Amino acid sequence: MSFNFRKQKDIQKPRTKQALVKRNVPKIQWYILSAIIASPLIYFVFDFLSESYIVSAPGFVTFDTVSVRAPGQGYIANIDVKEGQSVAKNQTLLEFSSPQIDHRIALLEQEIKTLEELKANTVNKELAHFEEMSDEAKRSIVKSQKHVDTLEKHRKNGLVNIFDLNDAREELHAAKIQLSDIQRKMRESQHKFKFSIENNYDDKIRKTQHEISQLNEQKQAFSIKAPANLTVINVLAYPGEYVTNGTKLMNLATDKNFSFRAFLKGKHMSDVKKDQVVTVMFPDKTKVKGIVYNTPKFVGDLPTETSLLKSEDKKVVLMIKPTQEVPKKYQIYGISVKVTI
Repeated sequence: MSFNFRKQKDIQKPRTKQALVKRNVPKIQWYILSAIIASPLIYFVFDFLSESYIVSAPGFVTFDTVSVRAPGQGYIANIDVKEGQSVAKNQTLLEFSSPQIDHRIALLEQEIKTLEELKANTVNKELAHFEEMSDEAKRSIVKSQKHVDTLEKHRKNGLVNIFDLNDAREELHAAKIQLSDIQRKMRESQHKFKFSIENNYDDKIRKTQHEISQLNEQKQAFSIKAPANLTVINVLAYPGEYVTNGTKLMNLATDKNFSFRAFLKGKHMSDVKKDQVVTVMFPDKTKVKGIVYNTPKFVGDLPTETSLLKSEDKKVVLMIKPTQEVPKKYQIYGISVKVTI
């Protein structure tokens, strides 16, 4: 009797789909882990290749712009528009108020009132004195005239000599001359008084009224209106804010000179020049051709702290005109674009 100790070959059972998936799970996990670990490297490689072989710059749609500035020192009373809003010509943009001007007008109006009261209470004392003298002279004339009339009657009756009558007539004549002289002085006094009133009150009142008129005209400019059909780019102030004269309050875009403005990295400045054709791509991937119409230069040429930076850290401004028709829906200020050189 013999024994066979050799193991029989295991009968291989056919693999099921579930077993295959279970066997491949570690491989899939390893691929995912490898992709996650390698993703930063892939990104940097792609970014490097993109920057090395595809020169592009972010930008936006632009038009000619208009700035609204404060007409004086004061407060923003109200802002009637918002960013992105289209406004019509003569539409009110904002209301401005100046307490200083309002206070000045109130002071000037009070000054006019005071001047008019002083003018009304000013009396020509010299004229009053001359009027008394005039009344006295008139009474003297009346008295002298009666005396002459009486002497003439007596003269007819032979009771008065001619010398007494002539003396009475001379006295009457002197009284009339005196009245005439007083009346002349009264006219001179009235003229001087009128000139004094004009110089001391009327002229000052007119000048004060003129200043008030100018201030009121200035206040009319506090209701700032749109000079044309425009689009509000941004509002740089808020209601109740105090601003100084000339402070920029708002920027608006016209519909003139449609173009693109892009900002290229400084290290690519040698890759672009004036009159170079570029491609402009909108957010929905629509592309149009354009041409660089300015001489590329760095943002700001002033010797500031940024001038100490390397040129590749600074931005180069590109102004681009489209060389083909651009759909109206893209002609909106501020739409972002990507410019490819």
